[in-house]
Amino acid sequence: MGRNENEPQADLAAGAEASEKAEEQGLLFTDDVSPLPSDTGYRGPTACNAAGITYRQLDYWARTGLVEPTVRGAKGSGSQRLYSFRDILILKVIKRLLDAGISLQQIRTAVQFLRERGTDRQRLLVEAKRQLIFTGQSVSEIAYSLNFSDPSYFSRFFRKYSGQTPQQFRDHRR
Repeated sequence: MGRNENEPQADLAAGAEASEKAEEQGLLFTDDVSPLPSDTGYRGPTACNAAGITYRQLDYWARTGLVEPTVRGAKGSGSQRLYSFRDILILKVIKRLLDAGISLQQIRTAVQFLRERGTDRQRLLVEAKRQLIFTGQSVSEIAYSLNFSDPSYFSRFFRKYSGQTPQQFRDHRR
């Protein structure tokens, strides 16, 4: 079976996309980030063993939306869910909270809060990056426009979640 002549360009595009995502997510290593196949993950029984839960718990939590598999969800009878490593970590944390006596209802509330908080933080970071790239505003002006009480708090936030200072990000993009 011969290689398609467009495959090298597709591989380069996929590699560039993976590097861009790595930069957006603030990963430790951004060089040579190879894309993983879109269906790489752990099947239900493996996720259960790793998290120390039963398959019945896993199935219930997936059907009720507590922890949905991020790699591949179930689509009809006979299809298999695939869980990412991060999903398994979340399952393990939920299991430990249950073992500590925290109710599933309280855990659901906490998980929902953390999901919303993470989304808000990501939106704030994207907006900060947008303003740094497309406006001529100073870092202080951007900080105040994003409702930070002090530009130094903004700079610490930006560095923590992007891996570089706002000025370094701006200089790198221009």
